[in-house]
Amino acid sequence: METSRKRIRRDFAPLTVSVAIACDSAYSPLMQVYDAQTGEYEPNRQLSPTVIRPEVNAVASDGSWPNHSANSALANLKWYVNGVNIATLSAWTGKYTIETEGDNRGSIIITKNITPGTNFSLHFEADLVDQRLGVTIPIRTDAVVLSTIDKA
Repeated sequence: METSRKRIRRDFAPLTVSVAIACDSAYSPLMQVYDAQTGEYEPNRQLSPTVIRPEVNAVASDGSWPNHSANSALANLKWYVNGVNIATLSAWTGKYTIETEGDNRGSIIITKNITPGTNFSLHFEADLVDQRLGVTIPIRTDAVVLSTIDKA
């Protein structure tokens, strides 16, 4: 008995991807104020961490991409401080965590207070995995700046 095989190929529309970055912590923005008289930070990130979330959205014109929010499909999550991978910086060890689940995947939670007059430029890089086509799309956000000023 002979059987024949027919391969059916499905073509998918390419993804249109948009990337943005947002500060999700209403009471702990990107800028801090340091009061030299009291030695306190406002806000104190150890008590109220700063949360920065990459917003990765993807859509396919044929409707084959299941979610508009694509954070859950990200792989190889990396945050960079002044162009250097944060995981390699000993000064940042234990001062941040990176969310690895769900729609907030890739968010960084920062508990490090910044010395006044110091600025840190942060950006996010990852790969968006498109399993429909078997490809990965590189993702990179614009940079945001963490800073602290002295209270006058």
